[in-house]
Amino acid sequence: KLTEAALSQVLEAVRLENPQILCAGTEYSYCQTSAGTVLFPVYTVSAGSADAMARALIEKGRQIVAAAPEGDAEARELYLHDAICELSDYGEGAYAETAYGALIRGTAVCAGYTAAAKLLFDLAGQPSAVVSGTAGEGEDQIPHAWNAVALYGEWVYLDVTWDDPVGGGERHDYFNLTERELAETHFGFVLPGNIKN
Repeated sequence: KLTEAALSQVLEAVRLENPQILCAGTEYSYCQTSAGTVLFPVYTVSAGSADAMARALIEKGRQIVAAAPEGDAEARELYLHDAICELSDYGEGAYAETAYGALIRGTAVCAGYTAAAKLLFDLAGQPSAVVSGTAGEGEDQIPHAWNAVALYGEWVYLDVTWDDPVGGGERHDYFNLTERELAETHFGFVLPGNIKN
């Protein structure tokens, strides 16, 4: 017997923590039955297309992870961070809110960058989570998403979106920040349940 707000939170958590799920969008309908809540996702592509897209995404992710340096966890994480910046440009469009948009189509918004990072960290065996809140300065705060990564027994934060400069190049201003450092520009975020500080 979930409320609509609780159901939305559960679906968003499932979508963010499983970036390979590409067939269901963010819209759904539901009904209450004697057995509980029945959910009807609004599918954005056919099952066959979703399967092919997921296979292509996982294969691309595996190629990126295979090319990452072995050994030092932070160097590996940095390689994956930079690979996303190299492959994607910030922008709207089909699948821009997904890892598929970032890694295959080359266009993503913050949700797509974050999903791509989550996917690559999962494939590399790096514990990570998606974090959302608002970001910006002063009155210019907007909804935003970024990642938390377990590194040497501590959780650190990275915002691949904000590290992807327009016009190319590399930037690491938002790479492996502490919670205090991140809180200067990122606000109102609730840590996922698997993060213990």
